[in-house]
Amino acid sequence: MVKQKKERGPGKRLAKESADRTGQLSSRSFALGLLIVLVVAAGVRLYGLGEPDFWLDELHSMANSAARRVEFETPILGTILEFSSGATELTGKSTWSSVWRGMRDDSHPPTYFLLLQSWRRLVGDGEFAVRLLATLFSILSLVPVALMLRTFGLPRQGLAAAAFLAVAFTHIRYAQDNRPYSLAMLLLGISFWTFARGYVGWDRYNRRERWAWATLYGLASYLAVMTHYFTGAALVGHAVLVATHRRASFRRTWTLTVAATLVAFGLTWGPALLQQWEFIANQDWLRTWEPDHALRTVLRMADLPIRLLFWHEPFTPAYLPSVAGAVLLGGTLIALRLRTDPTAKLFAVWYFMPLLLFATLDLTTDMRLLNHLRYTSIAAPGLVGLIVLAVFRIRGLARWSVIVGLGLATAFTLHLPTPVNPRGRRAAKWISQVCRPGDLLIFEGIDWPPYWARHSYQIAAYYLPQFTQVKPPVALIREPPDSDFQEAISAFPRLIIVSPRAGEFFNPVPGVFRHVNKTGYVRLMGEVHVLERIR
Repeated sequence: MVKQKKERGPGKRLAKESADRTGQLSSRSFALGLLIVLVVAAGVRLYGLGEPDFWLDELHSMANSAARRVEFETPILGTILEFSSGATELTGKSTWSSVWRGMRDDSHPPTYFLLLQSWRRLVGDGEFAVRLLATLFSILSLVPVALMLRTFGLPRQGLAAAAFLAVAFTHIRYAQDNRPYSLAMLLLGISFWTFARGYVGWDRYNRRERWAWATLYGLASYLAVMTHYFTGAALVGHAVLVATHRRASFRRTWTLTVAATLVAFGLTWGPALLQQWEFIANQDWLRTWEPDHALRTVLRMADLPIRLLFWHEPFTPAYLPSVAGAVLLGGTLIALRLRTDPTAKLFAVWYFMPLLLFATLDLTTDMRLLNHLRYTSIAAPGLVGLIVLAVFRIRGLARWSVIVGLGLATAFTLHLPTPVNPRGRRAAKWISQVCRPGDLLIFEGIDWPPYWARHSYQIAAYYLPQFTQVKPPVALIREPPDSDFQEAISAFPRLIIVSPRAGEFFNPVPGVFRHVNKTGYVRLMGEVHVLERIR
């Protein structure tokens, strides 16, 4: 027998390079590459994490996790209230069961807020500490995307997709936000990864493995919907793929799993959802009465790829993101040559199903769901997957040109830290500098949305105790006060008024109070004015 010599030197190197060109990587190389991506993702997400103030929705998360949302929302317009900043603090009554019950008065399911309560008890309530939970979920959400592509035999593409998501604007934006969106992306990713394993490997599973698959898929899908309802918009896409699967046993198992998941959801959360429904349906801030609503919706569909991946706000004119988005998505589909291989189909439903459902709702109603990245963020991994698959289908210099172009676009639009910053600490500091014992603090929002005065008060009230021990009585005004309210106001020697209008101030009792000075303007909050009673 003639022994074959081991291939050495250039021959071995060429063989390895040939294997790499086909997308093959060893498990060790894949794990090392994924670890590097996760470290990069952690770096850009942790940068400046604790710098911005909590904005209103983050304070809502704090109140929800403390089971005190009703208390958080109780400040009544048009009356004098005792100053209170404790509606976000954990108490002995803040338990998982109380959070579960309290979420019936919100528009979200409870999973994130249950976890947030335990997290706050463990690490504390600082901006960095609280947001770190969402950051960890965001970092972990890169893993199922990479594993999903590896399931299809595309590990290099998996690492590329994870790397792109690691620096994508939307993915970072909600990694630095104390809200449920990063957890929703993680659970949705686990659901898609699990689905992909069954979709391509069903014939290799024995009976026990198939039931294990169904359990994991059902649990991930249930938890995703129990974190945010809109994850269901992406999960609906699985039905499209199942309908075309060649194995009846896969279709049957998937159908039974989905049915069991829906029953579990209905039994555990169905009554609460019915109780939430009126509140969900009356989200006025999601509505628009613009005459060009249909055109704006179409433009939002076109510019969504740019908004998901890059920070585009500084760029003008306004139609440029729509043109760039249409070119990016159109070029991606052309590069894919409209192939219907399982990998492309799975990422296509991940991106297009939420887009089409939200667009349909926007076009048939006066809603504007596509305006809000917090909702469309669930589609970002699908878009990134399509782009990466398209790039790897391009050959030669063109591929590297596209990679360099996307890299430069990401680098020049990287915006950190990303959470909205209403300058709550600055507002509280200014108020503390002018407030004296006996003053009345007024948040005035006449002719402004009904929630402005209440919400601005909550933001400032959260930070005010950091700067002063003075806790003045508070009045929230949205309409000119009647005679009884004017009489109550007139009992105070001074009024500290926070108004959303620049260059104007509101005197609730003309002839009784005179304007002394304006201390300054706080972005997204308003001007602070001092009025003294005329002696």
